[in-house]
Amino acid sequence: MEIWIDASGLGAAHRAGCREAQSYGRAMIRSLLESGREHDYRFVGWPLRELGSVERFLAPLSRDARDRLSQPRRSPGPWALYSPIGFPRVEEKGLRPCQGEPPAIRIATILEERPRALERSATTVVTLTRSAMDSLAAQTPHREWDLRWVPPGLGVHGLLRVESQHVQLPEGDYVLASGVHSADPPESLAAVWRILKAFRSFRRASGKRLHLVFLGGAPLALRQAAACLGLAKEVSFVSTGFDDEFTRQRLIASAAAFVHVTRPDASWLLGAEAMRSGVPVLAPRTASAEEVWGEAAAHFAEGSALEISRGLERLFSSDDLRRSLAKSGIARGQAFTWEAAAHRILDCVQSSTSKSDVQKPVTDWIPRSAVAAAG
Repeated sequence: MEIWIDASGLGAAHRAGCREAQSYGRAMIRSLLESGREHDYRFVGWPLRELGSVERFLAPLSRDARDRLSQPRRSPGPWALYSPIGFPRVEEKGLRPCQGEPPAIRIATILEERPRALERSATTVVTLTRSAMDSLAAQTPHREWDLRWVPPGLGVHGLLRVESQHVQLPEGDYVLASGVHSADPPESLAAVWRILKAFRSFRRASGKRLHLVFLGGAPLALRQAAACLGLAKEVSFVSTGFDDEFTRQRLIASAAAFVHVTRPDASWLLGAEAMRSGVPVLAPRTASAEEVWGEAAAHFAEGSALEISRGLERLFSSDDLRRSLAKSGIARGQAFTWEAAAHRILDCVQSSTSKSDVQKPVTDWIPRSAVAAAG
């Protein structure tokens, strides 16, 4: 079977500054190429100008995976169109002359914590959390959507750039948070504003000389807000964190804690990666956040700067709590692999082409064996 990957969403994410989504797409495509040995792959709508060549963007790959990137066989039979970010953006009529028939399945990937509406350009919709899947099912009861839950892998593997080794980390302990960009809606900017206020209150009350680092950058308004709160020297906005994976991993692994910023994209993947790295996580008490982290994170009431400040106080006043969260986070994060995520996507393709939509019920993100092993 030929799987055509609609990569136009990667370019859209790059232009919008959604580095988390772009990082997810890269890891997911790599895993598909490494796992789907019985398939041939072809990219459609590759954003060459924004991201360079396919080989450079996906490097390093095994030789077998690179060979599967050759031109499709153009043989008759079913084929699939997969969009790792968002809904298919490539016109179907532009693909038919190459294959002679429309795709048997069009898979779209929803990265948002709180998805709003579905488009009609997909037959199967994949979400990263069960709560997002349930939300979509409630919004579209009249549609016979094939909704699938595919938890992503955590951790990344990629090309390390030599210059990334010279990234300067903040002096002393720091709290890491996912950044925002100018395309974010007002509620996301307000969430960051609350974290800034909470961080200032926590510093004043505790006397700890912590720094706050936003990975992914931030618009000018938030930089000015930090300065107005007297945090110009205590808050940093690292905009290069997603240009190379080494920088992101280094910043996450060296953080004293991670605070999750609620955003309408895949920003929670950063917090999940921090969890797997043994970094204590402070996350809002939302359906998606509690599903992702469970008891492996400290939670706060969403929309309250006071709650965030109290959460930071709990984290940094108890070494036992921090060690407990680190241990449970590592155990929980090890249950997520990109190989498993790729096989779930391939299962979507197989079930559609074989006319079988039987799906085993999933009760939790963590297999029972992993829970038992974690004690």
